[in-house]
Amino acid sequence: MLRHIFQFCVLESSQEILDLIHKVWMELLSKASVHYVVAAACPWMGAWLCLMMQPSHLPIDLNMLLEVKARAKEKTCGKVRQGQSQTKEVLQEYIAGAETIMEDPSTRDFVVMRARMMAAKLLGALCCCICDPGVNMVTQEIKPAESLGQLLLFYLNSKSALQRISVALVICEWAALQKECKAVTLAVQPRLLDILSEHLYYDEIAVPFTRMQNECKQLISSLTDAHIEVGSRVNNNVFTIDQANDLVSKEVTFLILDRA
Repeated sequence: MLRHIFQFCVLESSQEILDLIHKVWMELLSKASVHYVVAAACPWMGAWLCLMMQPSHLPIDLNMLLEVKARAKEKTCGKVRQGQSQTKEVLQEYIAGAETIMEDPSTRDFVVMRARMMAAKLLGALCCCICDPGVNMVTQEIKPAESLGQLLLFYLNSKSALQRISVALVICEWAALQKECKAVTLAVQPRLLDILSEHLYYDEIAVPFTRMQNECKQLISSLTDAHIEVGSRVNNNVFTIDQANDLVSKEVTFLILDRA
């Protein structure tokens, strides 16, 4: 049931239905035994985070989704004739629904972010259950809360901005519901503090960033071929975005004026 509800959330674009999904999820967590909830949810936490982190332009791997089978009406079902093959249409699913793929970019981004944020609410509430003292006994060799901490830490160490943002949203929603969980805090808090001062170029900009590096080096090479020496003012193996901007504005302007 948890898998079905979370899947509906990830694939939904309607705010009204997302609100209903949240209501059903919270009702289920409050009424079911916390031991049953944690036992059912823990094996799927990693997969659910991956669904929440799904890039908006890529179809979801159907192996990660439950197949929802609709009961066919007998009147329209009819027998398949001999020699006639039944072909099963494979539909591609996207986060926030395949029907929103053709929307304008701003609308598409809005519904995708809304689906991610609702997924974060669901997982944040689930984290409270996973950190319940009743399911994290001292005698347990592997405590659910410690496993959760390691899972969150794995994505916080990622170089993907989408993965970090997704985990941060889950932690924010969780923190709004539960103020303390020492098992996770000890593992995650130092990393969260480090991230605040970390200087990192994320995987999402790896391709344009690499192109920028190559173009900067090509520009320097062209200037050198034109007997314009830039080595004394530009000496970087890796250019930051600010340094690249300086190279094509301040440095080049200075060199042209100098040559003139």
